[in-house]
Amino acid sequence: MTTKLTKRDKILLYFLAIFLIITGFTALLIIPSWNRADELSANLEEAQSTRDRMDTSIAMIPQYTTELEEKQNQRDQLIADIYPVMENQAVDKMITNLILDYGLDAKDFIISVDPQMRQIAPYSLSSMGLKAMTTAQGQAEEIISQGTSSSAESELDGTASGDGASADGTVSDGSSASSNTGTVMEIYTSDVSVKAVGSRERLQSLLDYIVNEEPSIRITGYNFASEAGAFETAENAGMSTLTITMELYMCYK
Repeated sequence: MTTKLTKRDKILLYFLAIFLIITGFTALLIIPSWNRADELSANLEEAQSTRDRMDTSIAMIPQYTTELEEKQNQRDQLIADIYPVMENQAVDKMITNLILDYGLDAKDFIISVDPQMRQIAPYSLSSMGLKAMTTAQGQAEEIISQGTSSSAESELDGTASGDGASADGTVSDGSSASSNTGTVMEIYTSDVSVKAVGSRERLQSLLDYIVNEEPSIRITGYNFASEAGAFETAENAGMSTLTITMELYMCYK
C-alpha cells in the first residue's frame, strides 16, 4: 500500500530540504569563515602592534647609537691606564724590562698561572671611590629613613617591623649588600713577585716609579735586604735586593 503525498506534504518537504541545505551551508562554510576572519583580525592586530614597536625602535636607533658612543668613550677613559690582557710571557717581559731600565738585575720572577677575574674596590679617595661612597651613603640613608618610618607605623599598629633598618640604625644584610652594589668593578688580575738587585738608590727609584706612574700596578708588599748577606765581596758590596709582590690589572680593549 502506497501513501500518496499531498500537496501540503510536498511543500513541507521542500521547505525542510531548503532548511537543511541552508543549515549545512552555514555550518560548513559561513561559521568557519567567521572564525577564520576573527583569527586573521587578531593576527593583523598583533602584526600591527609588532610593526609599531619596530618602528619605534628604528626611530630610536640614532639615540641608541649616540648613547653607545658615549658609553664607549666613557669606557675608553676608564680603562685608558689599564693594561690590555696579556699572556704571562708578555707580563714577564714587561716587568723585566722595567727593572732593567733602572740598571737593575731581575731574578726569581713568579707570576700566577692565569689572570683571574676579581672584584676590586676602588681607592676610597679616588673619584670613583668617592662617587661610590656617596652613592652608598645615600642608599643607606634612604633605607634607614624607610626603616624608621616603617618602625613607627609598626609601633602604632602594635606589630614589629621586619625588613629594613632597625631602630638603632643598623641595616640588614640584604640591604647592606644592595647598598654596596656598584662600588666594585671586575678586572683581570695577575699576581706577580720579583726580586730586583742593585743599589739602594736605584731600587728606591724603581719603587717610587711604580707607585707614582703605574696606576695599573698595585704593590701589595716589598722588602729591602742586603745582597751581600753574611758574605760580602767586591761584586756585591753596597748592593741590595728589593723583593716586590704586586697585582697587575688588565682588561680587554
